[in-house]
Amino acid sequence: MARVKRLPLVLILLVSVAILVLFRELRKRRLYDSSGVDMVDVREDVERLISERTGGPPVAGDGTRLTRIPLDEETAKTFFPALRKEGRTRDVYDPQTYFRNRADYRSERKFRLHPDGGWTVRFNHAGFKSERELAETPPDLRVLVAGDSHSEGVVPIPENYCSQLEVLYLASDPERSVEALNASRGGYMLYNYLGVLEKYAELEPDVFVMAIFGGNDFAETVPLYAYFEGLSLDDRREKWGLKIAYARRAGPGSGQALAQGMHQEALFHYSPEWRALALAASLQITTEVAVQCAEREIEFVLLYIPPATDVQQQYCADGIADVLEVFEMTPEDRGWTERIADEYLDTLRAAGVHVVDLRPAYRATEERLYWKADLHINTRAHRIAAEELHRSIESFLVK
Repeated sequence: MARVKRLPLVLILLVSVAILVLFRELRKRRLYDSSGVDMVDVREDVERLISERTGGPPVAGDGTRLTRIPLDEETAKTFFPALRKEGRTRDVYDPQTYFRNRADYRSERKFRLHPDGGWTVRFNHAGFKSERELAETPPDLRVLVAGDSHSEGVVPIPENYCSQLEVLYLASDPERSVEALNASRGGYMLYNYLGVLEKYAELEPDVFVMAIFGGNDFAETVPLYAYFEGLSLDDRREKWGLKIAYARRAGPGSGQALAQGMHQEALFHYSPEWRALALAASLQITTEVAVQCAEREIEFVLLYIPPATDVQQQYCADGIADVLEVFEMTPEDRGWTERIADEYLDTLRAAGVHVVDLRPAYRATEERLYWKADLHINTRAHRIAAEELHRSIESFLVK
C-alpha cells in the first residue's frame, strides 16, 4: 500500500524533471532571448515574380548602368519579409531603400550574453540608429554607413562600430567634429545599401561605407537581381531548399550557422549558376555605388565583414557539422563564400575601390568575436571594425 501511495509522487518528480530538461532545451533553441536570426521562406512568391518577368520586354536603359525598376510596397513585401510582419512598428516601406527603420522608434532589448543584460534600441528623427539627432551644423567629417544586422549592431549603440569610429576620431583629433550615420538594417543586402546612398546623398556625406556581410549578402542579392534582369533561376529545390525546421532539429547551433553563412555555402556548392549570378550582381551593384560616389565627390569605402563560419569556425563547429549533414556535404565542399569574396574584393581593389577586409584582423585574435546566441559580431568585433575603418579613412583623408 505504501508503495502505491508513493507512486503519484514519483510520477510528479519524473514529469518535473522532464519539463525542466525540455525547458532548458527550448531555451537553447530560442538562442538566448531575441537572436536577430529570422529566416523566412518566401521562395515561392519570389519565384512567381521572377517568372512573370522572365522573357518579358527589356527595361529601357543604355546598358552601361545597373538595371533597376521601381518596387511598389506590395512587391517589396515579397522580397523583404520584414515588411510582411503584422502590426510591425519598426519597419516602413521606402521607395529608395525598399524598407527602412521607422523614425523616432525606441524599444528595449534583452540580451543575456551582454554584461548589461540588454540595451535600448533607438532610431532618431532621421531614421538613423543613434542616441542623438543630426548635428545642426555640418561636421568636419560626415560618414554614412549602410549594412545589415551586423552593422546595425547586436550591441548597445555606444559599442557599435559607427559610434566607436567617432570616439577614435575624437581621441586622435579633438578639434575635428565627426558624425557617423548608421543607416544599417537587419535584412538589408546590396540593393538596399545602394538605396541608402541615394536616399541620404542630400546630407552630403564625405565618406560612404558599404558594409558587406559575406555570410549571406551575396546569395540574398540574386533573386532581386534576377527579377530586375528578367532572368530565370536554377531551382535545385531538393538540394538547397530552405530546410529550416530540419536543420534546427539537427542541433541547437544549426539554425545560427544556417542563417549566418551555411545556407549560402550549400546553395553555392550545388548551383554554379547562383555562384556566377551572385558575383556578377555584387560587382555590378558595387560598381554603381562607386560611380555614384565619384559623381557626388564622396569617398567610397567597402567594408567586408566575414561570417564566423569562415574565420572562427572553432566557436560554431557543431552547428557547421549539423548543417553539412543536413545538406549532405563534406567539409571539403565548403569554401565558396571565401572564393567569391576573394574575387569580388580583388576586382574592386583593381578598380581603385578602398577595401577594408576584416578577415585578417578577425583571424589574428583568439578572442571570441561573434555572439554565441546568434553569430552576430560582438562588442570586441565592433571595436576592431572601427579601428580598421579609422585607419583606412585616415589614409586617404589626410588634411
